[in-house]
Amino acid sequence: MSEINYNMEFGNYVNLPSNILEELNSESKELPYFFEINTESCLKSYVGVKQFTAEKDTIEIPQWLSEHLGINGNQILNVKLLENVPKGKYVNLRPETEDFFEIPDYESCLETKLSDFPLLHQGQVIQIDIFDKPYKIKIEEIEHDWELFDFDKGTDSLELNVIDVINTDINVDIFNIFLKKRLEEEVIEKQKQQEIQDELAKQAQKERVLQKGKCDDVTEEVVSVFNSNGNKINNEDDNKKLSIDEVRLARLKFYNMK
Repeated sequence: MSEINYNMEFGNYVNLPSNILEELNSESKELPYFFEINTESCLKSYVGVKQFTAEKDTIEIPQWLSEHLGINGNQILNVKLLENVPKGKYVNLRPETEDFFEIPDYESCLETKLSDFPLLHQGQVIQIDIFDKPYKIKIEEIEHDWELFDFDKGTDSLELNVIDVINTDINVDIFNIFLKKRLEEEVIEKQKQQEIQDELAKQAQKERVLQKGKCDDVTEEVVSVFNSNGNKINNEDDNKKLSIDEVRLARLKFYNMK
């Protein structure tokens, strides 16, 4: 049976009853102890144990985890021991709200808060509190440390996509999806502006070609005027010279007319 423990505000540690510890000791199970929690609605999560101080047949869990599992009041939970959980080598975390990146030195704050989470499950959304404000963080990607994994102890845990991060020097990346979106929007906007500039350049080129065509037509008309076959000002016959006798005869005719 589940019970919300409001004193367990952070991380994914739970409190279990002492009889479970006795069973683990009797079976010589190795530390640290990790468990899979399943609800009646088939939701599940992976947790570590903070203390074995809960009442018999009771699991005390943090409030955020109860909300994540959809637990309202007392519900029956199934608890299963996980064995040979691989150590983590790398984790990629994605904050789900943009205001997280306004926190001063948010990288160090987040890495510090990870100490409250002995297990990280790929795809799970966890909650951390920084300066009394809750933030949702998605476990985007994990990577096992294969050099430390003991294959002789079984490989069933590998299918769960869970890593143990207790006392582990793990590489952490923080994925800012909001910055990525802004950069993508800027690239799209630049592409749009470039397309507009290209279209304006094409229109200007068409206009220049059109204007050049009009100028060529005017030039052809002007040239055709000067190259036309109109009447000459001085006719070739007008420049023909008369002989002396013809000049005298013409003068005589002129005097007689008078």
